[in-house]
Parts: sequence; C-alpha cells; structure tokens
Amino acid sequence: MQNSNNLSKSYKEIIKQHVFTLFNGINVILAIFVFFTGSYRNMLFMITVILNMLIGLFQEIRSKRMLDKLSLLNQPKIHVLRNDIELELSVEEVKVNDILILYPGDEISFDGHIVSGSIECDESMLTGESDAVYKQENSSLLSGSFVVSGKCLM
Repeated sequence: MQNSNNLSKSYKEIIKQHVFTLFNGINVILAIFVFFTGSYRNMLFMITVILNMLIGLFQEIRSKRMLDKLSLLNQPKIHVLRNDIELELSVEEVKVNDILILYPGDEISFDGHIVSGSIECDESMLTGESDAVYKQENSSLLSGSFVVSGKCLM
C-alpha cells in the first residue's frame, strides 16, 4: 500500500516486509530447535540471517528517503497571473479562470487556449508527432504537452 502523497512505502511496511519473511521464519524455527538441543554454537547462522535482514532494511530505507526527496523536486510549479502579479503556484492552487503564463520547458498541466502570445509545443506524448507544433492566439493547448519555445498566456 502506498501513501497518497508519496510514491514510496511507509517505514512500517518496509520493516514488516523485511522482518516477517518465509526465510526468516524458517531460520527462527531452526534456531529454536538448535537452542533446545543445547548446541548454542550451532546457532551462529542466525548472525547471517540478522545481518541480511538489517542490510536489506538499511538499503530500502535509504532508497525511500531519496525517492521522497526526488518526488518533492519533481512537483511542477505553474506561473499564474493574478491581479497583474505573477505568482508561482503548485498545480493544486490553480483556480478556474486563472491566466497561466507558459515559458519554455513548462509542462502544460491543463487544457485551455492561448489568450496572447505564441509558442511551439511538443505534443508527442499525446499524438506521437515528433515535430513541435506552432500555436498562436486562440489555439487550443492540451494537458500533457510541453512548451518548446516562446511565451504565452493561457
């Protein structure tokens, strides 16, 4: 199960996945049998089992932290014109009838049309067309495409 905000597993899920495995269960049962025989030196194999579990936990927790940091960097910001002031907002903060300012490299996050300006946009994710498409005033823009060059208000 994944959190709605993060793409990675929770710490609880990671620990549960690494501690409660079939491999660990079988080795714990074997260690209990060896313990009852009184041959404690033969239980040294548990050191390998525990080290294996700890190394797996360490690696996955480190990967989770890096993935969470990268997902924060990857959140798109949108330039919005409100009251003649340009604001940089997250996608969730954009309201209906906001005027978006699109710059080269921006992802078009919403469907709309160009109010002023002109751009070339890459619609290859939507249409498969590899060439940039020139868009001018009153042209429609589709979410999922990227601005290649130019600047416009949408």
